[in-house]
Amino acid sequence: MSIASKYKATDSFPRLPLLGGIALVCITMGSVAVARLAGVSPHINIRTEAPIATRMLKFEDRRDGSVGVIDAATATDIAVAAPGTNGFLRGTMRGLMRSRKVRQVSYQEPFRLERYANGQMVLVDIVADHAISLNAFGPTNVAVFAAFLPIPEGASK
Repeated sequence: MSIASKYKATDSFPRLPLLGGIALVCITMGSVAVARLAGVSPHINIRTEAPIATRMLKFEDRRDGSVGVIDAATATDIAVAAPGTNGFLRGTMRGLMRSRKVRQVSYQEPFRLERYANGQMVLVDIVADHAISLNAFGPTNVAVFAAFLPIPEGASK
């Protein structure tokens, strides 16, 4: 018995789910059209003002499996992430290095870490023209990178 002979010509796809799907697509496209016509940009610019703190950083894989965090201006170690620790730091840097590899740019160039008055923390890859808002990953992960910035005078740690 063939598949075609199992179904009658009067059998059809259920109309309610079909109409629901069509309505969802129409509402989504209509919302996007209204937003674009209203001048809403699809890009969010979190960096609207000058940062209150910045630091140029290099990240170096070490033979023992650790990752060194180095101040690019002074070439001094700021921190060392022991092997098997700091998964967020390692994952973020792995992603940024992959982006550099795709763009065929140097791994040796530093990254810029920026803190803004509104609390935003941004890691900028100047060479690959890429920025990551670290706040999107929660306060615990922001704290990993915040430790690499100098503490403003008069502030407590």
